[in-house]
Amino acid sequence: MSSTFSCLLAILIVSTGWAKNIKQSATPDQHALDLDFLPENVAAYVGENATFTCWVDTATGSPRIQWFEYVYNPNGGLISDGDLISPTHPHAARYSLVRVNQRQYDLHIMNLLRSDGGTYTCVDTNAVGLTKQRHSAELIVIAGTQNCTTTIPTPPLAAVEGVYYSHECETYFQGNILPFMRWQGPEPFGQGISRTPGIVWNGMAFYASRTMHNLFWTSHRNFTDDFLPVPGDSATNVPTHNEDYDSVRIVVNWAPANMYSNPVNPMDIYEVGDVIECVADAFPSAQYEWHNTRTGERFLNSIFVIPMTWLGTEQAMRCIATNVINGLPYVNEHFKTVNVPTPTTTPEPTTPTTTTTPPPVSNCFDLSGRWESRGPTPALLCLEVDTSQGNVHGVLRNATDTFWLDVVGQADHPSYDHASWTAIWPLNRAVTSFIGECSRCDGQEILLVNAISRSKGGPPCATPGEIRYTEQYEFVRSAVPTCPPITIPT
Repeated sequence: MSSTFSCLLAILIVSTGWAKNIKQSATPDQHALDLDFLPENVAAYVGENATFTCWVDTATGSPRIQWFEYVYNPNGGLISDGDLISPTHPHAARYSLVRVNQRQYDLHIMNLLRSDGGTYTCVDTNAVGLTKQRHSAELIVIAGTQNCTTTIPTPPLAAVEGVYYSHECETYFQGNILPFMRWQGPEPFGQGISRTPGIVWNGMAFYASRTMHNLFWTSHRNFTDDFLPVPGDSATNVPTHNEDYDSVRIVVNWAPANMYSNPVNPMDIYEVGDVIECVADAFPSAQYEWHNTRTGERFLNSIFVIPMTWLGTEQAMRCIATNVINGLPYVNEHFKTVNVPTPTTTPEPTTPTTTTTPPPVSNCFDLSGRWESRGPTPALLCLEVDTSQGNVHGVLRNATDTFWLDVVGQADHPSYDHASWTAIWPLNRAVTSFIGECSRCDGQEILLVNAISRSKGGPPCATPGEIRYTEQYEFVRSAVPTCPPITIPT
């Protein structure tokens, strides 16, 4: 055997032994990723931290865990190998790997960027079979809270009933799991959603209704599982990340509507002295004005009293109701025909009768009944006197009010020609005291009434309230004797 052949044989023997050693060490250990502790999807805001956890199913053998990202490198960028972070990765400074024990490998991503959103994969390169050696999870990075805009007026401005308003929100993010948003609130309203990579829009709209007054809508944001995983196993959990956004509370006002006049008379036939009132459904309350379109007369009130000059005529009346919402006037109209026919009289017998001239002045015998003010401003007063005790009950209405006030008081006993009573205004809880004295002058009863009240003052122990005295009111018996129901307590 020559020296050259001996050298070749030595090289062949060494090479064969080296090949055997390589084949034996490449045989993977019989373990894989632990299916009970696979990486789970994560959702977080920009600037926060995120953690992915990967477990192997046994602590024996030689697992080799690697983390990859499919965000900055669509073919898979190596983040870590074993216990080491790849120094060549452009974001290596924000990655760290923590070995909790021999089985658990945690990948931490610090100070999240929106561009970090995407797929991350854990691989055990020593496991048997591809399906056992890798698993992926999704990171969703949200840019911030929902960005919302609205056309709903913010108090002290108010929404107007019947007007169309909208409210919409957007969420900016990156990741393969898309957020889902939906609205809940007072019905009826409509809503929609549009989801594209990187942005989710949702909105709701409605026609304002008084039933929505002081209510609000809530937008709920969570996530769906319709993501696009990389080839191989992927986590299926949906991140438990929720956020709610409350809209402003809506204040609803409405313009005058559903107008009518009271009392309702199908034939539009009335008498001198009848009181006709205009009513409108409005919030805030409407101001009223009656116009006589034939004579040009104006009544700056919700009511007017048919005067004697209309006897035997037909008048065309127009009620104008106005309220102010957000500094703008809203107006509605109601038209009313008023026929005041001349009464048909039966000829009286011509038999002379004996008349007695009434005394010029005497006391009134009973204050019960309906009284109408002749000045200084219009007012109506209905009284009921309990003659057994002298108790007085009744109702009172100023021409400027659309409501009646309850009246309670006491009259002189047994003459009942002098009485005092009180009333409480519901709008400001103001209490007014009245005193009235009735005299019979040349056959006509005249009830003279004065009132006293006190306004609300400044802070306690500061400016006192103003004491107010009214001018003297002169009431006479009303031509219309009908009064609202008056209940005298037992």
